[in-house]
Amino acid sequence: MPTTGSGREAALPPSSGPASTRPGSGLVGRVVAGRYRILREMARGGLGRVYEARHVELERRVAIKVLSEEVARNAEAIKRFQREAQTASQIGHPNIIDVHDLGRTDTGAPFLAMELLDGEDLDDLLGAESKLPPERTLEILRPVASALDAVHARGIVHRDVKPANIFLAQRVDGSEEVKLLDFGLAAFQENSDRLTQLGSVVGTPHYMPPEAAEGELSGPQGDVYSLAAVAYECLCGKLPFDAEQSTGVLVKKVARAAPTMSARTGEAYPQAVEDVLARALDRSPTKRQETCLGFIGALA
Repeated sequence: MPTTGSGREAALPPSSGPASTRPGSGLVGRVVAGRYRILREMARGGLGRVYEARHVELERRVAIKVLSEEVARNAEAIKRFQREAQTASQIGHPNIIDVHDLGRTDTGAPFLAMELLDGEDLDDLLGAESKLPPERTLEILRPVASALDAVHARGIVHRDVKPANIFLAQRVDGSEEVKLLDFGLAAFQENSDRLTQLGSVVGTPHYMPPEAAEGELSGPQGDVYSLAAVAYECLCGKLPFDAEQSTGVLVKKVARAAPTMSARTGEAYPQAVEDVLARALDRSPTKRQETCLGFIGALA
């Protein structure tokens, strides 16, 4: 679920009518936890909604991510939500979205308060441009790799690296800052209280590593694979595997090696680049680069 506002959302015309009577307005116009005044709804998804809010005393704009009532009744969803807050706040990396607060609304729904970013995510950018120049790809993915390696150093695996979770934030001075979002699926590698039981598939099929597709908990090399899938898409405009159904994607990546970009597109790409991607996308985690920055360095 998106955790920030995009330029497209900001361009939407304001809704008409009182906040309390607009369909789907949810918390708009209310004060949450006695300190966050909800200004507008920015996005909604299967897990809940994201609002723009302002701290009533500090007057700082924030994004408020609220779990839906239905999801909030799920104990595992609550744990994942809390894990997202803990993970993001513990690392303290400049390319990881900053979580300011964790609490509950008056109705008991869990919420996160995090920095409000202006810009767009990589998914939106790829939707507009299809593929990116190599220099631009590295410019975006190098900070993500740095953030992931910092996460791995703490014994945490992100497990949902994809374009929609890579946000291109615009600073006040107009410069760009890349942020890694959504640690809702993150797992501590040696945590006995696993949020996902073995045998279940968690993540986004097109970007998840083969071992996760088989129901195993992936380690840091799983994030290397996912980052490589994003790089592959940025460079050639296609994903390594595709199918009409998600299950078809999973079956393909478990059964066969990832095709080269040249084979996937019919265009010629440097063999050295193909070799780096092939290693990062290997079905065996032990054959991939040891770190995300190691992968990006080899790609560069």
